[in-house]
Amino acid sequence: MKKKVKPGPKKTLDNKLLYGGITLLAFLLYGNTLSHGLVLDDPIFITAHSSVQKGVAGIVEIFSQGSTYAFNQVGGQQPYRPVTLLTFAIGKSLYSNAPFLEHLINVLLYALIGIWLFKILSFWLPKYDIDPLLACVALFLIHPVHTEVVANVKSRDELLCLLFAVMSLVYAHRSMGENGRKALYLSVAFFALSVFSKENGITMLAVIPLSLYFFSGASLKKIGWQSLPYVGVAALFLLIRSLVIEAPTEVAAGNIINNVLYGSADWSEQTATTMAILGQYLKLLALPFPLSWDYSFNQIPVVGWGTLLAIASLLLHLGLAAFAIWRFRQKDILSFLVLFYFITISVVSNIVFINGSTLAERFLFMPSVAFCVALPVVMIRLFKLSPEKFSYAKGRYAVWITSAVLLAGAIYTISRNTAWKDNYTLFEAGVSAAPNSARTHASYAYESRVRGLGMPDPTTRQRLLQQAEAEFLESLKIYPEYEYALYNLGVLYYDLGQADKAREQYLKTLAVTPDHENALINLGVIAFQQKDFDSARQYFEKVIADNPDNSGALGNLGAVYHNQNNYPLAIQYYERSLAVDPRNPEVYNNIIRIYQAQGNSAKVQEYEQKRLQYQ
Repeated sequence: MKKKVKPGPKKTLDNKLLYGGITLLAFLLYGNTLSHGLVLDDPIFITAHSSVQKGVAGIVEIFSQGSTYAFNQVGGQQPYRPVTLLTFAIGKSLYSNAPFLEHLINVLLYALIGIWLFKILSFWLPKYDIDPLLACVALFLIHPVHTEVVANVKSRDELLCLLFAVMSLVYAHRSMGENGRKALYLSVAFFALSVFSKENGITMLAVIPLSLYFFSGASLKKIGWQSLPYVGVAALFLLIRSLVIEAPTEVAAGNIINNVLYGSADWSEQTATTMAILGQYLKLLALPFPLSWDYSFNQIPVVGWGTLLAIASLLLHLGLAAFAIWRFRQKDILSFLVLFYFITISVVSNIVFINGSTLAERFLFMPSVAFCVALPVVMIRLFKLSPEKFSYAKGRYAVWITSAVLLAGAIYTISRNTAWKDNYTLFEAGVSAAPNSARTHASYAYESRVRGLGMPDPTTRQRLLQQAEAEFLESLKIYPEYEYALYNLGVLYYDLGQADKAREQYLKTLAVTPDHENALINLGVIAFQQKDFDSARQYFEKVIADNPDNSGALGNLGAVYHNQNNYPLAIQYYERSLAVDPRNPEVYNNIIRIYQAQGNSAKVQEYEQKRLQYQ
């Protein structure tokens, strides 16, 4: 009779070697982003954010305002992510938000997530050998759907939220041991940091007790009591957020360009389209190609329940839910991972409320943890391998498949990162990946125009401006009422010296948005240049009626009265313009011309001195 051989000890790695390897992998994947600039929404939260640009002196404002208020001075519906903004403010004080260092911090945070993910796996898969655990971490780090989060500096909110969430989970499990009070305090503190980094962290309120139930062996009573501090932190966050963010005076109308669900005709279409979007999320996890920075109207169209994608997605989600329920009492890791996915994606699923975006790859960052952990577990079960003592000989097929997935994912991730170099490369890639999105075409058109105007070579300049026109027209073919494309096509035509075409686009813009200030001002400028001063005056007056502090409209109205030789009114509006913006040299020049014509040398000298003061 053959003697049984006892399994040997699990393979282990020195922590320094393990953590160093994870960090090295993160840099191999995202090291090419260190030379990139700030793109997309980065200025909203960094360079154009007045509180962040005050550095550490802006900390009070950062915690006492909505996170976009210092960018646009608009209250109401906006995020509240002060911890993320705090990192940018510190960056402003220390290194002036140098893009290299901002990207470096993002890659380091990503590596830290990989390290702490490995730590939590020791609680979730305590009997597993190190190889499957490393495969889980590698799959997470390599997954191409994460490129938006790591390569886009603004998405540090996602990085911080998940990092602190996983740290909170680790310490929550450690708190179940003897003398675990300190660990509990740390867990609650990290949970708070996660929530104040991005609102998605609040989903840990359900994930943490669920994780403890599945993997700690603690009683439900103990788990319940230990969950109370997290509830307190969540309540505190919601209270502070409600006090900080000014409630809107009226409910803002949803914009179909941001979320296609606003175009649903009825509840049936809304639910079918929502399910189709959720199906797209699962597809991006399993097959992350192609990837785009934008999936807005009409890349994912409104559908009904007669659509195969909506039905297939519903059946798949029902199947996953049924499996999670079936294996719940057995405390199966796969049951937990399905529930983890459902919980973490719930706040961006368009089920609880309609999001600001139809679909976004960054929304998968936290839920993707479940997929990246589940895949190696499924492989081990599929090939009937021993998780406690992984054998490469017996698991060669699983190793080959996993290696092929990792290699393909790494190549695509590194390649995809190049699109995030600047806005032009990003938007150019977006047109190819999401050709049915009005926003991708309009954004590419805008950057083509900007780049074209800066080109000294006439041939290149003409090619880029023609490209811009074609892309704006393609955008409007998809969504004829797209305000952004209508207005900026008018700007392009004006740049090309085609004032009549520009006027046509501005009028179309007003048909969609009657109070569009820039369109009104530009129409006034065209009328002014054509010496139609009455029409110009009407356009500028409409802007001032809605916004009395619009310095441009005030100065332009002054110029109208100036050309009509109504000097008192001209000076009145010039003065009002300077009261809002005292740094406008053209307004000073116009006032000086009036006083020169009147022979008032004292006033001429006065305004020449003021002009010099603000130069």
